[in-house]
Amino acid sequence: MHTDRARLLFNLERILKILAVTLLILVGISALSGGIMLILDSSGISMQFPLELLGPTPFTDYLFPGILLFSSIGVLSLFIAIMTIRDSSIHPQLIIVQGFILMAWLTVQLMLNIDFYFALYHIPLYGVSLILIGIGMILLK
Repeated sequence: MHTDRARLLFNLERILKILAVTLLILVGISALSGGIMLILDSSGISMQFPLELLGPTPFTDYLFPGILLFSSIGVLSLFIAIMTIRDSSIHPQLIIVQGFILMAWLTVQLMLNIDFYFALYHIPLYGVSLILIGIGMILLK
């Protein structure tokens, strides 16, 4: 019976790890491509983001938001995915941190009165999912 429990825990850990890596890669690639597009075309035209969306913000174009998106969400998500695949001792905590970064990204957009469509509906789902997956990984250890 002890081996059944150990097998179940191992399978749960494996499922959580696969979910985390999948979400992190999906978020990372999306953020890298979106960030690059905003950096290369800071007017936002190529992504159909009018500059008027930036009206209540301190930004005059999309360059700085593109750099933030590329680095803090794109690069960091892929780095955490690699750390998770390598089974780093701190990967559950890193996953939780990335979930909070996604939630912070959304919160700042909403605080600056940027249209919620621009904030993208999937960000809260991914953020909360990463937080819960990281907590689950910690609890299973």
